[in-house]
Amino acid sequence: VKEQARAFHSSYIEVLAEQGWPGLFLYLGIIGGTLAQLGATMRRYAKAPPEDRWRHDLAQALFRALGVYAIGGAFVGLATQTTLYMIIAMGLAHVQIDASRRAMLARPLAQRRWARATPGPMDAATA
Repeated sequence: VKEQARAFHSSYIEVLAEQGWPGLFLYLGIIGGTLAQLGATMRRYAKAPPEDRWRHDLAQALFRALGVYAIGGAFVGLATQTTLYMIIAMGLAHVQIDASRRAMLARPLAQRRWARATPGPMDAATA
């Protein structure tokens, strides 16, 4: 019996063949979830002041890069390329940093870690 090498011409078929249905659902869930989170970030900062406009622009760039990669994956086997996972990691890091920032800004000023007015050891020595 002679085996021939076979090449997948779609990331989705590749994932389905190698990982089965659970792997395909997980793969699509990671891509879809990242796109949804980036879309929410884009909507949140769509009318942001100029100093926060970069948050929208970064989310939009990552959304488009992931979208193009996902569409291209239908025609080329890209499932194991690290570029896809780097785009996903950057997108989710941006979303998480934004969520942390919003949570910190939602707290009263006195409860923010960097704004506490508790005296330190140097304050007691100089008092």
